[in-house]
Amino acid sequence: FECHNKNIDIQLCIHGVETIGWKPRYKCVTPNGEYNDEKDVQLYHDQPDMYFQLTNHQFVIFFPEDVHAPMIGEGQIKKMVIKVKI
Repeated sequence: FECHNKNIDIQLCIHGVETIGWKPRYKCVTPNGEYNDEKDVQLYHDQPDMYFQLTNHQFVIFFPEDVHAPMIGEGQIKKMVIKVKI
């Protein structure tokens, strides 16, 4: 369960079915360690408020206020992640 301060994530499901968990950052209260500035990632122990699925050729955009848990599911998933520096 992660979020980023310096990048927007655009995640494209190329093949397969990917389940993603999501929760607004302001509701996350249990950090998992300190923010890693080098990797631009803050991890959390919190549980997602909701889950949704991406299938072939669908994409999602995560802003810094979006805490997300990607790569949930069974089977192989092929995806592309584009980082947009902000």
